[in-house]
Amino acid sequence: MSKSFKIKVITPSYVPESDKGVLASLDKMMNCGFKIDYSPRTISKKYNPFWGSIADRAEEVIGAMLGDYDAIWAVRGGYGSVQLMEYLDSAYHLLKDAKPKYLLGFSDITYLHYFIHKNLGWQSIHCDNFKSITEQDQSDIDAITEFLLHTRDEFVLKNLELLNGVEVNVSNSKVLGGNLCMMQNTISTSYHIDSKGCTLFVEDFDEPWYRIDRMIYHLYNSGYIKNADAVVFGRLTDNKLEEPRVYQVIKKFAKLLESYNVPVFFSNEFGHKGQNKPILIGGGASIESDDRSYTLVMRRKS
Repeated sequence: MSKSFKIKVITPSYVPESDKGVLASLDKMMNCGFKIDYSPRTISKKYNPFWGSIADRAEEVIGAMLGDYDAIWAVRGGYGSVQLMEYLDSAYHLLKDAKPKYLLGFSDITYLHYFIHKNLGWQSIHCDNFKSITEQDQSDIDAITEFLLHTRDEFVLKNLELLNGVEVNVSNSKVLGGNLCMMQNTISTSYHIDSKGCTLFVEDFDEPWYRIDRMIYHLYNSGYIKNADAVVFGRLTDNKLEEPRVYQVIKKFAKLLESYNVPVFFSNEFGHKGQNKPILIGGGASIESDDRSYTLVMRRKS
């Protein structure tokens, strides 16, 4: 593999609790053939729980987007990306001419995914943040590596469970989505992206069933998920006691979306605290079936 592929690791949100996971990821990805640029961060007493001011963190993100890199990978999520949006808006006149590059990460990083997709038209990859990638299956790491190096052109989510009675006919769609809370928070902002013509994927973490219900109702009442080609829910909680109730919440909305002819699926292959297979934001999407087994195929767009 060529070591000319350069990845910039950024810290737009919380600082990792320790260097252990980051060091393991650095070793893993450098052994995969990548050149990694990472500046270790520590929590600032002045800006706790962040390493620097909002302007400092925005400058790092903007510098990475303008830099001679092939990909940008968030070291972790947590909270903080929403604070940077005003700075990214102000830098748009520079960013619009920047070399396209993939953004990798998830959870709080959803805001950055939306900004990049809507304003710059770059594709990006929803996957584990950099500090956690060695906790994932080697097959998922291989998939990301091969995609970045252009030896693979698609990602797949297999064994989707269809939750309503809508006939599935998704063949020329676009992938969009991310963290449920972040998606909801973009509504009525300049970062909101219409889901029409999209296969929408949704995940979240550590939320009780009634908050998930409230957030999905917001997406439903706003018309957001009514316009999607399809909706694929991943894991929305890591609380085993909450899982049955959350599953019923999802099934309720699946039933509501029947009248809008939107097929709704569940997948256990992405989300927090477990397998988090890569998903290509902005990629082409189709849902294929074989004896009632459904697979979401996401393809690189040229």
